[in-house]
Amino acid sequence: MIDDTLVRETLMRAGWVPGRRDEARANEWAHQLDSPGGLQIFDAARAALAEFGGLKVDVVGPGIDFAKTSFELDPLLAIGEEDRFEDAASQLARRVYPLGDVGGGHAFLAIDDRGAVYFINESGPTLLGHTIENALAALIQGRNKV
Repeated sequence: MIDDTLVRETLMRAGWVPGRRDEARANEWAHQLDSPGGLQIFDAARAALAEFGGLKVDVVGPGIDFAKTSFELDPLLAIGEEDRFEDAASQLARRVYPLGDVGGGHAFLAIDDRGAVYFINESGPTLLGHTIENALAALIQGRNKV
């Protein structure tokens, strides 16, 4: 649930509405991205992409802990980067799935099979939020883990 007014309004300007569920789009992404022995969508990833997938959020300016960070929720942005997600899954000992990218490719966003969201870059995974809602709020507010 999105409680913060700034976060809710920012997401709504990007096309999100409460209760949004685009299962067909999430399934299409999985069809394009999943491979035997490689990425495989799971429930937490499917739910996050069905609700928030396709959003492109442009935010700039100072945040609470760091600058507000623009992001795009499109898992196909990770095509060709599957090894990063395999490495992150190994480091976390969890299954992970791409959600999109941050800062126009500065880092990727991934979700684990428990619903926690991470930045993934050359340094590996960094926890952003324990839920997709917390992670999106952190990016929009420029806040360390919400």
